[in-house]
Amino acid sequence: MQAHQNIFCPPGKVLAAAAELHILSRMKLDPDADTCKLEALITGAAQGDHACFAHIYQRTHTHLFGVALRILGQGQAAEDVLQEAYVSIWKSAGGYRSEVGGQTIQPMTWLIAIVRNKALDALRARAAQGERVARGWRRGRGRCRSHHQPGPQRHAVA
Repeated sequence: MQAHQNIFCPPGKVLAAAAELHILSRMKLDPDADTCKLEALITGAAQGDHACFAHIYQRTHTHLFGVALRILGQGQAAEDVLQEAYVSIWKSAGGYRSEVGGQTIQPMTWLIAIVRNKALDALRARAAQGERVARGWRRGRGRCRSHHQPGPQRHAVA
């Protein structure tokens, strides 16, 4: 009961906060301003600024997790990939270029590409692991004992 009292908010303030969130959710954000901010954060992270990197994470982790989850289909695998991706983003932030070969590269596109590549690597590793397991089963290393010795179910039928 004590925990509920600590988070209690008077009804008037809840309504005001809900109204403010509704207004904010309806506002059109300037995508160019958002892109410039993300580029500045990547530049800061490239220079070793941990606060800039934390802001990159705060602004992008939900969307990037969704990308990884859509590819992998498993929440834990998506979390693992996202962690690897952010390590890669930290290490390679200095390599981000907003233009390559005369073509503009949006910062979010760059981040998504890193996550996508990490997720595809994880899928390949999962598939390779599955092939190793399947080969082991075909060679007889993974045979179930019930094929050679009758279990309780076989005794009941016999």
